[in-house]
Amino acid sequence: MNLIRRTVLALAISAAASATMAADESQQTYYYGFSPMEAAAEDINAHGTGKNNYIECAIKLDPATDPLAERLKGRKILGVRGYLRCEYAQARKKFSAIKVYDGSLDSEPTAIDYVNFSEGWNEVYFDQPVEIGDTPMYVGMQVYELKGSPYPFVSYKHAGVNNGFFINIKQTGWADESARGTLLLQAIVAGDDETFTGHAVAQAGSFELSVLPGEPANCKLYIHNQSVQPISAVTVRTTADDGASLNSYDIEFADPVPAFDSRGIDWQVTTPLAEGHEVPLTIDIERIDGEATSCMACTTNLYVTADAFRRVPLVEEFTSQGCVNCPFMFYYLEEARELFGPNHVYVSHHAGFVEDVFTQQVDRDLLYLFAGYPFNPGAMFDRRIMPGQFKPVISATEASSDPYINFMNDLLLYPAEAKVLVDFSEDGGKGSARVHGRLSRSAMADGDPLFLSCYFVEHGLTTDIYYQTGISFDVAEDAPADLVEKFRHNGIIRVNLCAEPIGDALVYDEEGNYDVTYAEFDIDPTWNLDNMECVAFVHKINEEDLEDNYILNAGSNRLNDFVNTGIKTPMAVATENIGVYIDASRNVRTEVPVKDIKVYDMNGRLVGGQLTPGLYAVRVVTDSGQSQGTKLMVR
Repeated sequence: MNLIRRTVLALAISAAASATMAADESQQTYYYGFSPMEAAAEDINAHGTGKNNYIECAIKLDPATDPLAERLKGRKILGVRGYLRCEYAQARKKFSAIKVYDGSLDSEPTAIDYVNFSEGWNEVYFDQPVEIGDTPMYVGMQVYELKGSPYPFVSYKHAGVNNGFFINIKQTGWADESARGTLLLQAIVAGDDETFTGHAVAQAGSFELSVLPGEPANCKLYIHNQSVQPISAVTVRTTADDGASLNSYDIEFADPVPAFDSRGIDWQVTTPLAEGHEVPLTIDIERIDGEATSCMACTTNLYVTADAFRRVPLVEEFTSQGCVNCPFMFYYLEEARELFGPNHVYVSHHAGFVEDVFTQQVDRDLLYLFAGYPFNPGAMFDRRIMPGQFKPVISATEASSDPYINFMNDLLLYPAEAKVLVDFSEDGGKGSARVHGRLSRSAMADGDPLFLSCYFVEHGLTTDIYYQTGISFDVAEDAPADLVEKFRHNGIIRVNLCAEPIGDALVYDEEGNYDVTYAEFDIDPTWNLDNMECVAFVHKINEEDLEDNYILNAGSNRLNDFVNTGIKTPMAVATENIGVYIDASRNVRTEVPVKDIKVYDMNGRLVGGQLTPGLYAVRVVTDSGQSQGTKLMVR
């Protein structure tokens, strides 16, 4: 039988520095890991899918990278301490379990015991402890997530400790999600006070979207005490990618950090001089309470650039005239675009299960972004893999605009890495386009091949000319009352101006400037010029790695007065900038009365009340129905 000891509280809990295992009263037990013993609700991220499937998480204990793990060789992993957001009484079905993998997460578990988990903290011991050796060991928990239940696993969101968070969802493969937070999970190991003395881990997180090279940057510093003794002072060292020491910082805690617990503090660190999309900054602890020590180093990647551009997100929908479910996605995606506020670019791709009169070769070539499972309908947001997803394409899963507005707001949390300006003119039935702009120095420093796409698109095509299944016929009984009235074919690619369907290689000078003029093309007299738009975007292409496909920035030009601002949505963009600020209680306020305020966190989730430090996307709707979107940094 497993020995299980559970602590069921709200999200905050405290635990003793050591515990005694009933099977051996003489054996001292300690906690190895990186998570806090307490985590307030505003400081956590929840991880799951909201569907029925297996989900597993783990931390890594690696003697090659962590001096404490090196000292633990020959000791035994006795069990697991981890937090779950609801009960999982699944042991009889062999669904819920604690596990240890030796050497690789892709290997068979070295130890696995099936147990019932309670809501809150669980401390569970293996029937047979596992000895720590020279190879990396992964310690984790598994449950079968149920649709409609709270996301099962939890992480502290302000810093992602290296090796601190691995996750396997739907048994599709493991992913290192350490950048998304520090998993609330620890290994229970045998040891002694001498081994667990003078160890701590430091990591920085919650940086702004982009930071200036060689300048102070605000962040949150996370200190995790891996020792049995409290910590009153540390000396933290930062190191650049070339190994050169940047700075040392002496930090004192008026309230010492308890044994095996953590502390997050507001901090300011000098950034590296190098510019780039992912510039590493390594942090470790040189001294603990005045004594020299050797601790595990953690690396975070910063977007370091002296350039700052306004982001114009690109939303792409995969649809078809023969798709009966596509009008539902159209309805709620259009609603989200209306609510979103900030200008954006919208394009539709007619490919997937069914092709139609609008299908272009670029639509077919982009199907790799479905990860081998083409279907309709679906939407992409800057071709990024959004939180909780496994590919850039999001399918219609509910009759609500919420998922789409959340993803669109999430795009505002990514820095723009290029300026994209579009010039377009029409004369005598001929169209001509020029796209020009500049790359950020960080994008150039990355050195990755970049591509430029440019389309001439038409919006507002009615179903009396171009039919749509689910609108022209087969209208669902539960369709929104105004679906047929509102539906239009939008974002139709009439002309792809690129020589290569998926985009032409971008050529730029040493300053990052680019300038492309496309050949004249014929404009069909049946096209409605008032509803036409020339759109362009700079992007990365990698068919082998879906996470390496994303839009650096987009731009557009309509033949009316909406120049370089993206598509006009039914809700007008506010003509006057409405002041948005944080009051003394950290609540969002506006300088003038407004009809509605919505605030979204970095996971795209709607939040309210007092805000914790971090970056937020704010949408304001005025009494006249105008909308404004902005980003807000709370310190």
